Amino acid sequence: MSCMKISFLVLLISLSLGYFYGDKIHSIVPRHVLKEIESFVPSEVMAWWHGHQAKPATPEKITEKVDQAKKSEPHLFTKEELWKYYRGDKGSKGLYLAFMGKVYDVSAGKTSYQPGGGYDFFAGRDGTKGFVTGDFSDEGLTDVLDGLDENMFGGFKEWQTFYATTYKFIGFLIGNFYDKNGQPTAALKNAESKIKSAMDVEKKRKEESKKYPMCNSESSAAKGSRVWCSNRSGGVERDWVGVPRLYHAPGATHARCACVRNTGPPTEGKDMGKNTGDLNSPYMKEYKNCKPDSPSCVTVPPRS
Repeated sequence: MSCMKISFLVLLISLSLGYFYGDKIHSIVPRHVLKEIESFVPSEVMAWWHGHQAKPATPEKITEKVDQAKKSEPHLFTKEELWKYYRGDKGSKGLYLAFMGKVYDVSAGKTSYQPGGGYDFFAGRDGTKGFVTGDFSDEGLTDVLDGLDENMFGGFKEWQTFYATTYKFIGFLIGNFYDKNGQPTAALKNAESKIKSAMDVEKKRKEESKKYPMCNSESSAAKGSRVWCSNRSGGVERDWVGVPRLYHAPGATHARCACVRNTGPPTEGKDMGKNTGDLNSPYMKEYKNCKPDSPSCVTVPPRS
């Protein structure tokens, strides 16, 4: 094969690799191999090829990229702007709402959020507090959470997930949760901390309800009041029935009826071989005038 044919073949291979892989070619073909290939290609051709690959960006291209970058950045809204232009009424720019300072495009759910919809009072503002209090007045629809019972913060988590997964995130609202630079405020960090604490409490409560399920109960003048256990009481299906006990959980303000496992080793602590399950827990108390091993107990006798 002549040198001309070899040069042409090498050139064809080089151009093909460069066309398909571009700048990534160096991660596929070792640099020394590329140098070896280039040695077979006329210098004028290689100069043209490198110049073709490294074309400088034109001012128009640079401006286009800057504009695209700006469009991708989250927008910062003022409360006045969100309320004036984004409630979905005639002449508005869109249908947005804010939750915990994050602005979402809820136009996909316009039947609910547009004027006249069932939740139109949420549009054009951050009514975070109202999501858990149910107060949909102008005073209740606010991003200020002062005075809110800490046990209610867990309710925000579900709404956070709902909006983040259902609607398009647009930007941030300058207010209680984000400052004028779009940075999280101390109020947001405090709220997030309280949400986490509330979720931890709820998780512990669910675990506790599995360990000590609620009793079944009934009450009437003719029958009095009765509590009893079954293998499905408290909505917890299990392979044991248990016996009713007054359970006063640590930190709780009052006791409740719990079905307690009365066979096998304890859930917590050492197994002393007593085969009494969790009956020896210091938080359990027997009901008066009830058999300790009975799954049913009349707590208040019927009226005579």
